[in-house]
Amino acid sequence: MVYPANPAHTRFFMGIRVTKRHESRHSEYPKPLLDFKTLFTWMTDAMIKKENILESARKVLSEQGISKLSLRKIAAETGCAAPSIYYYFRNKQEIVAGLWEAIAPDLLRQLNQGFDKGDAYRQFWKQRPDDFKLFITHPDYYPSVCQTDAYQSLSLTLGDQLHALNGQLMDQIYRSA
Repeated sequence: MVYPANPAHTRFFMGIRVTKRHESRHSEYPKPLLDFKTLFTWMTDAMIKKENILESARKVLSEQGISKLSLRKIAAETGCAAPSIYYYFRNKQEIVAGLWEAIAPDLLRQLNQGFDKGDAYRQFWKQRPDDFKLFITHPDYYPSVCQTDAYQSLSLTLGDQLHALNGQLMDQIYRSA
């Protein structure tokens, strides 16, 4: 791509250099710098990419377990290069926090529907013991999960019960495993 010498013809959008195209002699109207369709495509591609990475991480977790989770495996499952994952997530902990943010609304909805919040919390995690082990009891990922807004709202909803419920669930889930 040849960049024009005149800086008035150069624009930047989201860190990308966009230049005015040279109009042909036969064109009545100048071509726009960046049309809406291109912008929409770029933005939706970024959203889809992040969702694809989270979906691939979920698949790698379900097939190979927590101990085998690696950015290279997630990248291979997503179909992208491993360094491109760093554009969306800094490390595995952020990916796990993203997975938590995906299931947390279901948990909060179930808590708000039930009369006994403690019982609703127990039932939710008994249906998903692997998720409980990943999000609540894993020492590498629990600190990043605790810092999310979803966990803070869960903590506000359950209050002092949260830690007692987690302890009871740890006993039940790890004994049955």
